[in-house]
Amino acid sequence: MAPTIDERATGFFCTHYIVDMDMSPGTSAGYGIDDNLSNCMKAVGLAALASASHAPELKQEANKRYLSAIQLTNSALGSPVDVKKDSTLLAIMLLGIFESMTNCHQRSLSAWACHINGAAALIKIRGPEQLANIGGVRMFMQASTSLMVSCLNVGMALPQHILALNAELAKHADLSDPTWRYYETMVLLTNFRAHMRSGIISEPQEILARALEIDRVALSICANAPSVYEYETIYTHAEPGIIFAGCYHVYQDYMSATIWNGMRTVRMMLQVTIRDALLKLHSSRPSFSIDEQYTARYQASTNTLYQLQLDIIASVPQYLGYTSAKSTSGGVSGHNFPWSHFNDRIAPLVHTLSSKSESGGPPMIRSFGGYSLPWAILLVGAVDIATEPVRKWAIGTLQTIGRSMGIQQAIVLADMLKKKKNTGV
Repeated sequence: MAPTIDERATGFFCTHYIVDMDMSPGTSAGYGIDDNLSNCMKAVGLAALASASHAPELKQEANKRYLSAIQLTNSALGSPVDVKKDSTLLAIMLLGIFESMTNCHQRSLSAWACHINGAAALIKIRGPEQLANIGGVRMFMQASTSLMVSCLNVGMALPQHILALNAELAKHADLSDPTWRYYETMVLLTNFRAHMRSGIISEPQEILARALEIDRVALSICANAPSVYEYETIYTHAEPGIIFAGCYHVYQDYMSATIWNGMRTVRMMLQVTIRDALLKLHSSRPSFSIDEQYTARYQASTNTLYQLQLDIIASVPQYLGYTSAKSTSGGVSGHNFPWSHFNDRIAPLVHTLSSKSESGGPPMIRSFGGYSLPWAILLVGAVDIATEPVRKWAIGTLQTIGRSMGIQQAIVLADMLKKKKNTGV
């Protein structure tokens, strides 16, 4: 018997978007999937299938499931019982993924941000109990990371309830794990930028000192990391449109590439802030620029910014199918997603949580890091040191990602770069 369209959508979603699907009773697959979550899974699955199969007619079906999921989610939010369910939070997160995938208009960024803010509000209602098992921890960190991207884009601080839950989670976290260290650094950066925007931190000297302090923390994320975080550099002159500077990186797994690029984007934003603070000090105190320490620091920050930019550029070819010296033949085949050309690995994130830490819970969705790639590329093309060839590479690569991976949000960001709009970075 031929599968129905909903069965195809659900199967496609489970195959390509879930990391730890276990079919044994009482585990993540046995976890209760209500109509709300089911419609979200079908919507994302159909949208991905439409892109992978080049079947635009499936997008209409995906939109139908999306609208149904919106209605069911609103109903769940109105229920004092359903509002605290894992399935409701996971559904809202999937709605955000759907927006990233399907809409190639500027307003889609607002719709995406609305879902992210909705997830943040839901986290507050769910309270500390959501951290009682590993599934809840994963969802909390995924939702919080997306919220930080949104907050960084508008210069807003993280809500206090997120910070309070972070403090509770830190009691059980593996503080040496790069995943946790990156997450903590993102928290520091998000609130630092918000404090600058609101004027809480305004003196250039204070801004410089704080930026340098966070940069040292960011630099340590991958220092002394396990060998799984090591990557290989491949040198080649093939495909200059994709392999920009004659070399690219090959990472051992998807999580490693995500953490490395996360660290680089954090440090790029900090280097921009450091350079701006130094220039303000120069204009307000001309004698400051005579100090050799100023000149050396400004030059070091500029050099670091160029290197981080090149490292992000070098990481991109693997996402597009370049995984060895012999794979530089132009790309991707089959169903292509940000994680298609990486091995799977789930970061432990925490030590022991409680006696319930191994109990069944929602599966881990692969979106962690996957949809942040376009934002990293946007940053590469938007910083003031970006040359015209780099900016053109960023625009072209964002368009390629939008076409090949079905992440329409990447096309929105490419248009922002082309029009030289305020990108918020």
